[in-house]
Amino acid sequence: MFQADYFDATTSTKRAVTVVVQEGELRITGAEVDVRFPLASVNLQSRIGGVPPRIELADGGALVCHADYAAVADELGVVPAKTLAHKLESNLKFVFASLVGVIVAGWFAYTQGIPWLATTVAERLPVTIERDLGRASLAWLDSNVFSPSKLDAAQKEEIRKGFAELLAQTPLPREVRLEFRYGGWIDANALALPGQIVVLTDQLVGVMSNNDQVLAVLAHELGHVEHRHGLRNLLQSSMTGLLALVVWGDASAVASVAASIPTAMVHAGYSRQAEREADVYAFDLLKRTGRSPERFAEAILLLEARHTSKMDGERSAGSDYFSTHPDSTQRAKEARAAALAP
Repeated sequence: MFQADYFDATTSTKRAVTVVVQEGELRITGAEVDVRFPLASVNLQSRIGGVPPRIELADGGALVCHADYAAVADELGVVPAKTLAHKLESNLKFVFASLVGVIVAGWFAYTQGIPWLATTVAERLPVTIERDLGRASLAWLDSNVFSPSKLDAAQKEEIRKGFAELLAQTPLPREVRLEFRYGGWIDANALALPGQIVVLTDQLVGVMSNNDQVLAVLAHELGHVEHRHGLRNLLQSSMTGLLALVVWGDASAVASVAASIPTAMVHAGYSRQAEREADVYAFDLLKRTGRSPERFAEAILLLEARHTSKMDGERSAGSDYFSTHPDSTQRAKEARAAALAP
């Protein structure tokens, strides 16, 4: 005889019962409960560490027993299997060591394995697939964030001309697109989408004192394009979702990643290393086109001032632009050092 919690097959109500095994039957009695089952029709689930023993009943109900597994098995006439798995599960030191191992493995996969794999896949992914991702991302942004550019045609043309000069000094194809948009809530910003698409917002152009500063920012975005940072970032986010699925069984993680591709680009979630790679690329590209990296220093400080401005005591909507970027003062210092270098 032992005590248990009884769950019938029709409700989720838990009822305290007494369980007695006699004459080949399992009898369950308690308040408003008096049921019997042939002993051969019930199933004692396999032992799982210190989890309370669970008996599955023939009608779909269940018993969660208060007694230990060995006592319940003895009552039912079941010989407990002393498996290696149970011995390991019952060893607290082994359980703790396994937990630590899972945490370390997960940390390594997240910080080292996933970035490496994302970079490897990005380098081998056909450009046609990347372009499809870029077009889809831009279409979503046009529908939900951007609106048509309000810059005058002459200014656009001057910026396009400078952008073409920058592009001509890179190994990138001439098909790299420069798109002008009114940025809405993302404010002064520039984005390098997958598929060799660079988006420049009117607000960023408005913040700059001259077009050379605008072109300095575009040189930085071409660095992201050259290194395929946008694609690597999206792949890394997707793989993180897949890791969550494997470790926690959370299928929603993958769906949320797929749905958030465009917004991930909006929030410029590049790693600090990627930002520095794009900065160094920009310094070299500017010098090769007869422009000074000093213009990048000026541009980055103007953007910092814009995005940290206060509006009614709150930071502007696009103020998270610098959340994953290296310190702006340090970046400006590095740009000025590059300008003075031979």
